[in-house]
Amino acid sequence: MALDNRGEGRGVWKSGRGKGRPVPKGRQLDDDALAEVQAILGDGPRRADLLIEYLHLIQDRHGHLSARHLRALAWELQLAQAEVWEVATFYAHFDPIREDEPPPPDLTIRVCDSLSCELAGAHALKAALKAGHDPARVRVLRAPCMGRCDTAPVAEVGHRHVGHATPETVAEAIAGGNFHPVIPDYERFDTYRAGGGYDRLMDLRESGDWEAVQEKVLASGLRGLGGAGFPSGKKWGFVRAGVSPRYLAVNGDEGEPGTFKDRWFLERRPHLMLEGMLIAAWAIASGLMQIVGAIRLRKEIDDEWLLIASGVLSVLFGIAMLAWPGAGALAMIFVIGTFAILYGALLISFALRLRKLAHATA
Repeated sequence: MALDNRGEGRGVWKSGRGKGRPVPKGRQLDDDALAEVQAILGDGPRRADLLIEYLHLIQDRHGHLSARHLRALAWELQLAQAEVWEVATFYAHFDPIREDEPPPPDLTIRVCDSLSCELAGAHALKAALKAGHDPARVRVLRAPCMGRCDTAPVAEVGHRHVGHATPETVAEAIAGGNFHPVIPDYERFDTYRAGGGYDRLMDLRESGDWEAVQEKVLASGLRGLGGAGFPSGKKWGFVRAGVSPRYLAVNGDEGEPGTFKDRWFLERRPHLMLEGMLIAAWAIASGLMQIVGAIRLRKEIDDEWLLIASGVLSVLFGIAMLAWPGAGALAMIFVIGTFAILYGALLISFALRLRKLAHATA
């Protein structure tokens, strides 16, 4: 496909001979939608790795993701529309809407259908909620594991979770009109440091023995829970023995029964978790730690998230830290997301090496 600028008013997109088209195939860019997307993104960077965050911003502003806005976002990020759509349609908490589809109602209730919630009556709860609300005003959907197995069944009214949910408690939440997430009181950075937090990490970075740390982890019996139950200490050793660069991908969005324990600590003692992650990164000599699908702690109210996003912790502890929010995915996000990040990192590394080689031989 080539761009032909010869002559005003004539077709400009063509392949081979024949009359060209005035526009490329597929959805056309809407100037108003582009202006709206640019206003939502503001003066921030235009980075493809922040796609999920941008989708959250548009979803929060409009209550859904219209085709025209997704087209504009693809243009703004210089991505193929298919790349934007495949992300928007993968996650349960995004609502991509095509041109011939009506936007969803203003309020959505999501009922967790994980194993724990199903055993606690989620199916009957969803049926009762659907029967008790006008579908033109309230939408009731199933949703993957919300990481709250300890309070099953769980419903999410807007972004507000209702534990041990019943039609009556959901109705109370709707009547209250507060559909924002409840952020529990959590241990701040200063409090954690005052109690000796991060001292162990700094001692290890100064004079620690990584082999001794790995042996301690191996002796503890800690194993991965992805299915194979592989000993974590051995995994660390294998990664350390591999070639550089090494990356640590931390999954914070597993949709499996029992993972509510991780959410509990991430929400209430985030720096305890972060120090453990940073020790793991140090032990395998990783220069980059990526927190994948992190529990969505809202940036505007969560100071600890800002410590990561601003790079403060990266500077303090010498390991680059990146974090991406999740959007309610299935359990396979553990495999897909981790593989995608590592594969992407390998491609970037390979591309940089090719560029270096090209400059060297030029």
